Formats: sequence, structure tokens, C-alpha cells
Amino acid sequence: MRVLCVVAVLLVGSNCAIAQGFGWQPSPRDPFTIPKRYMGVEVGSGYTIHGGSLDYIEAGLGITCCSHSAGSGIPWRIGVTADEWISPTIAVSLSAGVSMFGVAFVTPTTPVPLSDGVLLRTEYVLEGNLTYATFAGAVSTRLFESGLYAGGGLRLHVFLGGSLRQTERVVSPDSYYFTTNPRSKEVEVGTTFLDNATPVQVEPYITVGYNVPLAPGYYLSPAISAGIGLLSVTTTDPWRMIDLGVHLRFMKGL
Repeated sequence: MRVLCVVAVLLVGSNCAIAQGFGWQPSPRDPFTIPKRYMGVEVGSGYTIHGGSLDYIEAGLGITCCSHSAGSGIPWRIGVTADEWISPTIAVSLSAGVSMFGVAFVTPTTPVPLSDGVLLRTEYVLEGNLTYATFAGAVSTRLFESGLYAGGGLRLHVFLGGSLRQTERVVSPDSYYFTTNPRSKEVEVGTTFLDNATPVQVEPYITVGYNVPLAPGYYLSPAISAGIGLLSVTTTDPWRMIDLGVHLRFMKGL
């Protein structure tokens, strides 16, 4: 009877061990029950594509000097996250944190001839960052009975603030300077575009990652993701973001 009990315990421990693809078993004499709930921290970065039509209108004249249409930036994200395994292959995740999206639009102007016949070439630069409180929920499933998984979810970005600076800078000739005091190759100009920021951004996303077991009850989860904002960044100008991310989660069983 004792032998049967030991065999039963080992079988149960073995089944639990492979439930989420983790082979944790510190000792055959002390089977380890695989947790179903995990808490951890997440950090991420990547590349963001910005697209839209942001018109810079000269104050007082009402003239559209340029329209920013294509930009890019580096995002950063940090937060806390939790997993709940609702079956041996399916997990539900929740997370909360802070996201900062860098942005830079560069738009050439129409060349203007100077008095000596040389063409003056300048460009408008709109750059800065957008900061959000980010809340996310996702569902993922294991693939091929391995640590590999794929899933999808939804992020809600609540606008906290940001800063955008728009300048005009000289591209050529090298000898040209704006008539500022002191003279400079760069001059700051008007609109920031953040006066009417959309308060909540909705971003569906997909993700692929791999769960790497470390020690009993602990694992790392590197992943890549792609998401697209459904709403414009501002309520007055069309401006969408496509987020291509790389993320790393460190998880501990509860």
C-alpha cells in the first residue's frame, strides 16, 4: 500500500510539472506542485511608427508651413504583471504600468534661393515624448507542447502628459544662420499639438514569446509584440501609432 501511495504521488507531481510546460521537480521524494498563479515585473522597448497629418500653421498668418506625416520613436514600458493558468495550455494575463513613447517627425521645407543664388534648405522637426498609464489584459496559449506561446490582448493607455518641441533647422548651406540673438542654425517655432490629446488610447495587440524556467516557481518570459492604436493621439489632428515591441517578464509563482 505504501508503494502504491508513493507511485500515485509521483504521478500527480509529474502531471502538475508538465501542466504549463515547466519540468520543475526538486526531488522525487518531494514532488513540486506547479503554481497556477504568478506575479512579476515587466520591462519593454521597441520601435513605434507614427503616421498622420499634423499641420503647422504660421501664427498670425494662417499659412500652413508644413504637414508632418511620418515619424518614428523608441517606446519604453515598465510595470507589474500577473498570470493565471486556467488550463494546462491557456493563461490569462493582466498588467499595469507606465509607458513612454518617443516621437520624432522630420519634414523638409521647400528650398528658397538666397541673394547669392545658393538654395537654402531647412526642415521642420517635431520631437518629444508622450507618457501614459497603461493597463492591459491578454490571453495566450502554449504551442507545440513547448515553452513557446502566442496570444493577443488589449492595452488601454491613459494620457498622463508629455512634451513636444517643434523647431526649424538649417540643412544647407553650412554658412547660413538664422537671424536670432545669438545667431543659430535652429529656431523654435509654435504648435505643440498636445493641447487636445486624446485622454484614453485603445491598442489591440498580438504577441509571441517563450517561457524559460529558471528555478522551481520562477521563469523568464521574453516576447515580441505588435499593436496599433485605434484612436488618434489628438482629438484635432489625425495621428496614429503602430507599436512594435520587445518585452521581458520575470515571474514568480504564488
